[in-house]
Amino acid sequence: MNIEPFVIETLIPPKDDLFEKIKKSSLSLEEYDVVAISSKVVSLSEGRCVPKGGKNKDNLIKEESEFFLDREHSPHGAVIHTLKNGILIPSSGIDPFGEHYVLCPGTPPKKRRKYSDVAKERVCG
Repeated sequence: MNIEPFVIETLIPPKDDLFEKIKKSSLSLEEYDVVAISSKVVSLSEGRCVPKGGKNKDNLIKEESEFFLDREHSPHGAVIHTLKNGILIPSSGIDPFGEHYVLCPGTPPKKRRKYSDVAKERVCG
């Protein structure tokens, strides 16, 4: 197995075209190659961003979770423990990025196979 990182242009929130940026990169794919894409990159390509000025982060975390334990139940009130898509994840997986909060992808993991189909069509031709 050979692992080779590649660089794409930075995705710009609130939404950017991941496949177009991959197409412009130096990446060349062959049959059976695997491309790993982080969940935050998927989120940016899906437009799963909220302007920081538009929402209170704690309220956003609670809205995005299936279940949560408020800050008062964590040491020093550092984090809101949440259940999101059946996974225990701090703060519903919401991260700050520039002037936005990036949410978890809206595409459930089982449906992400479509990314492979879209990538083959848009990147490989």
